[in-house]
Amino acid sequence: MGDGSRGALYGAVPPSGSFVNLDKANEDKRGGMNFHAQSLGFLATPPFVMFAFMDITFAFLWGSHTPLALVFASACIAFGALFFFIGRNHVKGPIYMFLSVLSFLATANGIMAGLSVQARFYGPYWNYKDRPVYTDVLATDPAAARADGGIINFADNAIVDTLRSGHILSSRGKFFCVAPILDESQQTRAEYWAVGMDCCGGRIGFYCDDAQDTSAKTGAVVFNMDSPLINDPYSKWIEAVKQTGARDTIQIPKDPILVRWVKDSSEVTDGLWREGTLHILGGMLFYGVASALVAVALHAATSQRRG
Repeated sequence: MGDGSRGALYGAVPPSGSFVNLDKANEDKRGGMNFHAQSLGFLATPPFVMFAFMDITFAFLWGSHTPLALVFASACIAFGALFFFIGRNHVKGPIYMFLSVLSFLATANGIMAGLSVQARFYGPYWNYKDRPVYTDVLATDPAAARADGGIINFADNAIVDTLRSGHILSSRGKFFCVAPILDESQQTRAEYWAVGMDCCGGRIGFYCDDAQDTSAKTGAVVFNMDSPLINDPYSKWIEAVKQTGARDTIQIPKDPILVRWVKDSSEVTDGLWREGTLHILGGMLFYGVASALVAVALHAATSQRRG
């Protein structure tokens, strides 16, 4: 058969150079895909890294190494400003402008997230590690003499008086529970109070932490963290202490010491470290997903504008 018949049998012979054109089209397609992937990575990665860096930095360094934390925050802000100035004169200006804004937002969000973790978890944890541990403390000892304590091990005759417990109810439906710590020699004045949340019922039920365990004699001090980034329950517990003291005619000092009544204080301290770490990892995961979604949305918007 001739060439023409073979061409009719197997289909038309493509014109000269068409294989080259097909290869070029595939290369262009792959190049476009690489461009999109690089653009998405460029928009998502720096903000995520800045958020994670600020979250970890302020969670661990704020309070103990505050100046160093501020230096690192300034460096992140400087990177965001650098992207802004590059975008003013760059052919791909919008993507740099978007990246600049996302970097500033990531820095701010990372700082707030880190400060929140520090106030709720790592701050109390390091207070327990750095403050003194008092042993064989009598329930009648003045609270002012133990005000700097972190862990207080009470004498064997100290008990949580669950029959004179009290609570207040917050606007969110949370019970802030308190009970005086007394001994047989003093029933009308309470220097120390056991506290908990959503672990009491009525006026005679208090089952927070290990309050029902007669072998528990340790108080992990509850600190007033005084941070605007968290809903610190300290003031609510103090309010409940004053209300309960007035109701049951129990005298209280100017600054009573609030404690979590536990059998083993390491359960409290280790729990704070574990929860703080989980919050950091969870925040990073959430911000990573959010950064990717925002990058896709912005990239799609800029692509449509170019089209």
